[in-house]
Order: sequence, then C-alpha cells, then structure tokens
Amino acid sequence: VYSNAFAFAALKADGSITAWGDSNKGGSNVPAGSGYTKIYSASSAFAALKADGSIKVWGNSNTGGVNAPAGSGYTKIYSTGSAFAVIKTDGSIKAWGDSNKGGANAPSGNDYTKIYSTASAFAALKTDGSIKVWGNASAGGTGAPVGNGYTKIYSAQSAFVAIKADGSITAWGSSSVGGTTPAPNLTNTTGADQIVVIGSAITGITFHNSGGSIASCTVAPTLPAGLSIDSATCTISGTPTEVRALTLYTVTARNASDNTDNAIFSLTVNAQPSKLNRFTEVDVSSANNDNGGYYNASNHPNSNAFAALQADGSITAWGDSYSGGIAPSGNGYTKIYSTGSAFAALKADGSITAWGASSAGGTDAPPGNGYTKIYSTTTAFAAIKTDGSIKVWGGSSHGDISAPSTGVYTKIYSNAFAFAALKTDGSITAWGKPSYGGTGVPSGSGYTKIYSTAFAFAALKADGSIKAWGDSRYGGTGAPSNGVYTKIYSTGYAFAALTADGSIKAWGASSYGGANAPSGSGYTKIYSTKYAFAALTADGSIKAWGASYAGGTDAPDGSGYTKIYSTGVAFAVIKADGTIAVWGESGSGGANAPSGSGYTKIYSTASAFAALKADGTITTWGASSAGGTNAPTGSGYTKIYSTGRSFVAIKTDGTITTWGSSSTGGTALAPNLANGINQVAVIGSAITDITFSNSGGAIASCTIAPTLPAGLSIDSTTCTISGTPTEERVFTLYTVTATNATGQTATATVSLTTSLIAPTPTPATLTVVATGAPNEITLSWAGVTDATAYRVYQTTDTTFAQAGNSDPSQFSAYSPAATSIDTTATSITMTLSGTATVYYVVTAINGSTESLSNAIPVAATTPFECKISQ
Repeated sequence: VYSNAFAFAALKADGSITAWGDSNKGGSNVPAGSGYTKIYSASSAFAALKADGSIKVWGNSNTGGVNAPAGSGYTKIYSTGSAFAVIKTDGSIKAWGDSNKGGANAPSGNDYTKIYSTASAFAALKTDGSIKVWGNASAGGTGAPVGNGYTKIYSAQSAFVAIKADGSITAWGSSSVGGTTPAPNLTNTTGADQIVVIGSAITGITFHNSGGSIASCTVAPTLPAGLSIDSATCTISGTPTEVRALTLYTVTARNASDNTDNAIFSLTVNAQPSKLNRFTEVDVSSANNDNGGYYNASNHPNSNAFAALQADGSITAWGDSYSGGIAPSGNGYTKIYSTGSAFAALKADGSITAWGASSAGGTDAPPGNGYTKIYSTTTAFAAIKTDGSIKVWGGSSHGDISAPSTGVYTKIYSNAFAFAALKTDGSITAWGKPSYGGTGVPSGSGYTKIYSTAFAFAALKADGSIKAWGDSRYGGTGAPSNGVYTKIYSTGYAFAALTADGSIKAWGASSYGGANAPSGSGYTKIYSTKYAFAALTADGSIKAWGASYAGGTDAPDGSGYTKIYSTGVAFAVIKADGTIAVWGESGSGGANAPSGSGYTKIYSTASAFAALKADGTITTWGASSAGGTNAPTGSGYTKIYSTGRSFVAIKTDGTITTWGSSSTGGTALAPNLANGINQVAVIGSAITDITFSNSGGAIASCTIAPTLPAGLSIDSTTCTISGTPTEERVFTLYTVTATNATGQTATATVSLTTSLIAPTPTPATLTVVATGAPNEITLSWAGVTDATAYRVYQTTDTTFAQAGNSDPSQFSAYSPAATSIDTTATSITMTLSGTATVYYVVTAINGSTESLSNAIPVAATTPFECKISQ
C-alpha cells in the first residue's frame, strides 16, 4: 500500500492497482491493466512504474498527476511535494509537475546516479560526485556546491546537505532549517607530534574534516622553512631546512562563511648528526703519497692549518690562524681547497669563500657563482667555471698573473709557481712565473695530462709522447724524444716516465732523480720524496735513485712489497702481511719503523709517518716535532690527515684526535656536539637512548644540567642518556656539556618529558544502528580506532532523545540517571519491558578516556518499535 497526503493506492500480486481517498488527488482514475512494480507519490498525485520502465500517473494535475514522460527505460521515480523526477538507465533525467517546485528545468545530459529532494526542489548526483539542482530557489533549487567528490545528499524541508568521502559537508537552501554550511570540524589523522631531522622529508601531517567544507587553511606560528600547508586540505608537508625547537602549532580551517575550527600538533626539527665528513681535497699526506709526486696534486696542501667540512656544510678549522686556522661562518659548503697557507671553499651554487694568508689567496676570491673546481700553486688559486672560463687570485709571483681571459678549459694543473690549463682539443695555455713554466708551452693539441716538478711541467699526449717546459735545471728540458710513455712521476726537481713495458726514463736535476734511473723493464709504479725516486716491480721488489739522504739509496732487498709512502726525505714500504720497512733520512721517518704486522696504510707529514692497523690503532715514528710521537692510544680510527707538522685521526663516529706541532694543528680540538633527539617518556618504561654525535675532539667527560629525573643517567664518556624514569617531570630542556682532556668544552641540548601515564588517544564517536525482535532491541555499530571497549547508556527520561554528540559525564543528571553497560563487542541486545520508551546512546572508551555519544539516540518501546536510527 502506498499513500500521498490525501489518498491510498494498493498494488496487487499481478501488478494491477486499486486506489481510494480524495478522488481529485489520486483516490480514483487509476491506470488500467497490470504489470506495475512500484508506486511513487507527490502530495496529491501518484506515479506508477512498470517492469519495462514505462510510467503512468494520476491525481492532481498541478502536482504531477498528468504529463508523465512517454517511452520506457526509466528506473526510479523521485518527488517533491508537487513534482516528480525520473532517472533512466543512461543517467538522463525527466521532470514534470509544478514547474516552480521541480517539475521543469531538469538538467540535461546523463551519468546521473541518484536524485534527492526537499519539499520543493531536487538535487541530482553524478558519477563524478558533482551536483545539479532545480526547483524552488528558497528550498535548495539553487546554490549547490561546485566541484565533485560528493557521495550522498541529505535534506530537510527546504535545505540540502551534501557529504564527501572525507566526511566534509556543504549545505544550501533555507538558512533557517540548516541550509548554512557549518564550520569545519578538524581532527588530526596522521603525522602529529613529530620529531624530524633537518633535510629529511616529514611524514605528511593530515587532518580529517567532519564539518563544513574548507575554503582555506592557515597555521600559526609560521612553519619552519621548507614546510608548507595545503590551503584546501590543511595537510602539512615538505622537507625542513631550518632547525626549530619543540613548537606547538595551531591549524585553523575556515569555511566560505568565515566559520572556523582549530586543530593542534607539535613538531621538532633537529640538526643533522654532525660529523667531520671531509677534509681538504689535498693534505700533506695525500700530496706525498697519492699523486705520483708532491707537485702533481691538484692543490698545494696547507702546511700549517686544518679545515674540515661538517655534514651541514659548515667548516671547522684549527691550527695557525694566519694560515687559515679560523674558519668562515655559515654552511652549505661542499669542498675545501688549499694553498700552502690559505683555504678556499666552494658552495653548491658554485660561489667561493677564501680565508687565510692574503698573500697566498686568503682574500679576494672572485664574486659570483658557477665555479666547479679550484686548483692552486703554493700561494695562488685558480677556479674554473661551468663554461670553462678561469679566474685567479693570490700571490702574483706564483700564478696570479696573466690568466687566460678567453677559451674553454677542462682542467688546470700547477707547480709551485705557475698554472697550466688544458683545452677540450688538448692544447695548453700557461701563466704564472715565466721561468718556471708560466710561458713556453708546447704548441699543437692532443695533450691529455700534465705533470709537475716545483719549477717545470711535462705534458703527455694520447700517442705517448712527452713535451716539457719550465726551468731547464728541474725538468723543463731533456724529456725523452721517442718512446710510448703511459705516466709521468716527479720529485721536486726531476721527472721519471714509465713506458708500457715498465721501463723508465728520467730527466731533470741529476742529483734529485733526473739521472741513474734503473735499467730494464717490469716496473709498475714510481714513488718519490722531494729529492729521490723509488720504483716498484710486479714481484714487489724495489729500486731507488736520487739523493741518498732522501731515500735514493738503501732501499730494502727482497720482494713482496705492495705500496711505498714518503715524507719529504724518507720512504716507508708496506708488505702484504702488513709489515713495514723504511729508508732515507733517519730523523724524518727513515728509521725506527714499528715492528710487527697488520698495518694497512701509512700516512705522513713533512718528516714523520703514522701507520694504521686493521683494528684502527696507530703507531708513529719520525720527527717528534712533526707528529712522530704522541699518537693517540686506543683503536677505532679509520683515516689520518696531516699538515706539514701535525696529524689528525678520525673515528667512524666523527670524533678526532690531533698530535704534532701545536702551531700547525696538533693541539687537541674541543668536542663538537650535535643536539640529541627530544623525547616524551613514561614512568616505568625505558627511554630510547638519547645520543649525541661528536664531530670534534675526543671527550674526556660529560655532565648534564639540570639533574635528570630519577632512574636516568648520563654516560660520562659518550654523553649517552639512558635508563627507566621513576620520577614525573614536566617538559624540561637539558644542557649536556662535553669536556676534552685539556678542559675545552662544547654543549648540546635535548628536551625530555616524563609522564605518569601514556597519553591516551580519544576514540572517534560512533554510528549506531538498531534492529529488533518482540520485547528486545539490538544495537550495533562499527568498531572505531583507539577504542578498547564500548559503553551503552539507557534511561526513560524523554530529554535523553537530545543526548547525541554529548559528554557522558552529564548523563547522571537525567531523571532517572542514565545507567550503563560496558562491552568489548560491537553489538548488544537489550530486553524491553513495561510501556515507557527507553532511550539509548553508545560511547567508545579507551582506559579513562571516553568519546562523545553517537550522533542520534535510539528509542524503543514494547512491543519493539525503533523510532530513530542513525
């Protein structure tokens, strides 16, 4: 049986129709025949749908009782009080009835999936979630929201509200009955209360909106640089580039009517763990040992100061202040280069900062950016740009004169007093002190690499031929005119070239390796001090020549040697088993090599050696004033760097130890702590160890202020904070002080809160559905996140019907007071008795925290009658 306001219509099993009531409003004149499947109604008319989708209507002509659309294929009929609208299988719409109340102006097109209505307007939903409306403007027939993503529409008598999948809603129609969009209602869903590290993307901080649609979002205070808030969704994302202490932020969501709602979150941005990750491109040890000659290195090493990059691109420097022992401020640096007594650092954008002796390039670095690499003589720098152009600065007698103003250069080489640059075609341009290689370059092209003594250059061609220029006494003339050479090596005053068969040709100062090279072939590599050469064969045997006091004689007999190292005037060689042999100037490392085996690599200053074992222990010998004594004890060191008279050893954790001449960097360096990770802890539960990375000197002791909560302690040598707190403490900022053996200190901070109990999340509110059998009611709901149980309240107080979305602490005020039953299930069956109506609400609980009640209370009487369900 179906009804409108004035009549009934009944459908028989055969699909025929009988009606009664007001004859002018649907109580008579029913359509003849059978096969009707369903009847729909307006206030005073009916419309019947057949199985084939055709329609018949009767009743008041003003409210849709006439003019139904012809044809078939219609699937469902909808109505206002005075009009009908029908949807076809293709999603197109037809309407009839009162034209002012939805009977006209139905939207064209198709893909509509469902129609909703107020008393006098329609709203149709498309597959993409967009909405079209028509009918009485004051009842929602205009003003529908733009955009898509809506999933369902609800209505009052003269207003609509549409909901999106994310729970946000938009209302329109008469403002007196709900047609005004409510304020947003934000709750945080992911990413709140983060502790992150600068340079790493945060987990997106998102918010669920169960209120009105958001028109704009703002956050206060201002987010750390690198983070942003989406103005439509309030999502916060990005990669922070600014350190920020623990900060509480408020997000404000605003709807189109300027109604607002807030949500809060906390965020801490910590600095990257700070480690000394790279020293200068060339130090004294690498110049001595890794380039086939001290002057073959791309930079002249700084003899008197150290400089090192930290992870954030800042620079630490120490040693002789005149020579660069005081670092520039700022960060973002990527590489450090040196002359003999100055440094130049390159940033990611290719800009340059220089410091140290002004006479050696410590001032007047070129402005601008785009530089890719820096080269040096003993007192001048030359920087090359991405376009291949060159800028120079520093000592004018050592390369800072006559640099080429045009041309595209690919690489720059240097000796002590001049530069030589290669072009893409392999031609050469040189500048600097003319008599030492600044002029007289060979003509032609096809050169592939340039080598240096202190006073001359030698260039190798792709065909293996050699051309030399510069001071004729020190290798500028006398290069071999025939043969196919593969590589050139040098002392400070002579060259030695190796052929493919391993034979050697030498030229330059005869006393310093330019004569008396060994005959024969089979040599694989050549090493040098400032005044002598040593060549290694494939079987690991050694031949030496040059100045006898600098290692040119007395090389060890036998074979099995794998690599040769040098100071300025002594050699040290290592065997496969890690044993060491030495020769040359005894006071500069040529005597007193350590016994035993297991050494893996040797480093050097100008006159001392330091050998590293696999376990990271260090042994030194040579001039005590240059690091030959007082090496650090203990193990775990991984690499060693040097100036002319000092060493620095680095561990995997970034801590460093120095020794040697205090004036050139051998003085103990203060610790350099990075801040720890802030924590919120719970009494009785162990904290996550709070650690501090140290990129400075070794720590002798650690202290903390104020005193830690009971149960926690700080390790006096590593500064690590650990333990299980037994004392409650509000948010507190602690300062950790690390002290080295000479009393130098560094500090770092960390915040810690110790709570009595863990914060309990508030569970979401519930949607409750009621079903029933005689004398009972079953309430059911979907489980919600963070709920550990559910609480069902009931009372016969009629005002409890308004207790939806309410604080349960108020329920004792009803008469009679609401009683409750707890359950861990997501449904409960209650027995009904008596004649009074019983009202029910359900909350979600988590420990002592309880949600608001479900939105619409459920009411039931005996026999069961569900009056309201949600």
